[in-house]
Formats: sequence, C-alpha cells, structure tokens
Amino acid sequence: MTDEPEIIPAGEEKVVFLLGGQGTQYFGMARSLLDEDAVFRSTMHELDRSAADRCGRSVLEYLYAPGRGFGDRCGDLLMTNLGLFLVEYSLARSLDDRGVRPDLLVGSSLGEFIAVAVAGHLPVTDVLDFLCELSDCVVRTMPPGGMIAVLAGLDQFREVVKPSADITIASVNSDRHFVISADVAALDRARRAMVARDVLHQDLPVDFAFHSPAVNVMNSELRRLGKRMHLQLPAGTSRIYSSRTCSLITEVSGETCRQVIRGPIRFTETVSRIASYRSHRYVDLSPSSSLAAILSSSLPETETLPVITPFNAESQNIRRVVEKLGARG
Repeated sequence: MTDEPEIIPAGEEKVVFLLGGQGTQYFGMARSLLDEDAVFRSTMHELDRSAADRCGRSVLEYLYAPGRGFGDRCGDLLMTNLGLFLVEYSLARSLDDRGVRPDLLVGSSLGEFIAVAVAGHLPVTDVLDFLCELSDCVVRTMPPGGMIAVLAGLDQFREVVKPSADITIASVNSDRHFVISADVAALDRARRAMVARDVLHQDLPVDFAFHSPAVNVMNSELRRLGKRMHLQLPAGTSRIYSSRTCSLITEVSGETCRQVIRGPIRFTETVSRIASYRSHRYVDLSPSSSLAAILSSSLPETETLPVITPFNAESQNIRRVVEKLGARG
C-alpha cells in the first residue's frame, strides 16, 4: 500500500501465497474442506462466530445454504466480503498446520486486507471489523454498478465498445484478459456491443463499480474507516506485495485503504516485479483459483498451485501442495 516500487533482493525459491477479492466467490466454495479438514473447519466456525457477533448474521449459513449452488449469483456484499476473508484465512491456517508457510504474499483488491491478517500484521478481529463497516459503507453510498471480465484484446474492445469516461479498465491481467467496471447503463451498453461482435465476456458477481471513479463518493468515509487498519512496518519487514502499487506494503492507513478499492488492479505486473519471480511457487488461496489461472496465462513460466475449485478437488490439491512444499524447513 505504498506508492513507490520496492524490489526485494533475489534469493532462493520462495513460496508465495496469492489472495484475491470480489468476483471469485460462489456458493459452496471450499465445501469439501469444511467437511473434511479439521483445521479449516474449526477456523471457519471460530471466525463465523466473531463475524456474527459484529453483523448479526452467519456467513456459513449464507455460503452453504441448501438449494444454492455454483450457478446462483453470490452477490450479498457483506456476506461475500466476509466469506472471502473466512475461506482464504482458514485455508492459510490449514496449510500452516501442514508446514506450508508463505515467504511472500500478493494481495489483489480485497485480498490485500486479507493478506495483512494472514501475515499476522494486524489482529483478525480488526480486519473483520473493517470489512463489516466497509461493506455497510458501500451499500449505503455507492450507486448500482458492476464488473465484467473480457476475454479479448484492449484494442479490439475499444473498437467494439468505444468506451468513454463511463467505463473504467479496472484490471489488465494479460493481453487478452481484462476487467471493466461501470454503472448499470454503461455495462448494458458494453454487453450489447460485445454480444453483437462475439466478444467473449463474463459478468462477475459484483453489484458495484469497484476500482472506478464511482468509489469517490466514499472518500471521506473510507479514510475514516481505514484508521482502524492503521499499520506502519519498518523497512525490510513486510512480506506483502500490493497489486495496486506493485510494491511491498509498508503502511496501511485510511488513504491507502481507499486506494486499494479505488485504484486499478495490477496483479500480473506485481508478480513480474518480484525478484526472481520465475523461480518461486505460487499457491492460490482464492476461490475458483482465478489468480493461478491468470498467472498460468499471463506468466506461463511461473509454477502455480491452485487449491479451491468448483469441482471439489481441494483435498487432492492440498496433498499436491504439501508434497511439493511441505518439507521446506
């Protein structure tokens, strides 16, 4: 969450945890781990009790409600923000119990806040409090909008859609994968144009135009809310890379919290700036393993290790991760 790039010294192979945010969630995510993994299950239930004390609702009851499946829209902002935190943090604890610990972490959007907790820089309860208040602030103040993943080149998109100031490029993941963010009317216009010209795209389960000027209505409240996340790290002590600045986090403040939600996501560029990035192994803690998929496409020279998938292969994936990484001192 700093503004100047900082490159760590080159060294031996490192384990890098990837933590993602909105758009990766779905009903039933990591259900097999909840059923089969004792550490994951106990951490999820403990965090769910803490979250329910703060917001009066159970995240687990929302995520695993009978009758809801992968194809249903999982868009309740409070429940999904907290759900992403619960799942990714609990998976980190489960991996830790197996001897798999990160040398570095890369946070993307909401994943930056989760990374701060996973790295132990701030108490879990502080991050939970922040996410509850952040979600309430978004719902109260931001206009309806959304985000769409586009599987095409930017030049092609600009030719087809002819975007104006009402459409923001929120993230560029590769030369043929990026995300747009806009209000409802602009997204409808973009969809119609892309359908007419057979441009592949997919709506993300997000009801607000994050990483766009629409966030500006929350500026003062975000700066206030971010104060509960205040953190100063001495030089050389951070292990978290921000996908907003492509640099190591040395400070968390109200303003940096605002920038995480407002600024563009530069995930691929961030990974490419890590010293000796090609020699590291990247464990994706996000639902859908979307960050691992992005790296496999944009930086195919990297070795990625997905864990959570919609196909209930988590136990098999964890065994693979432990076989490759668990024996590290």
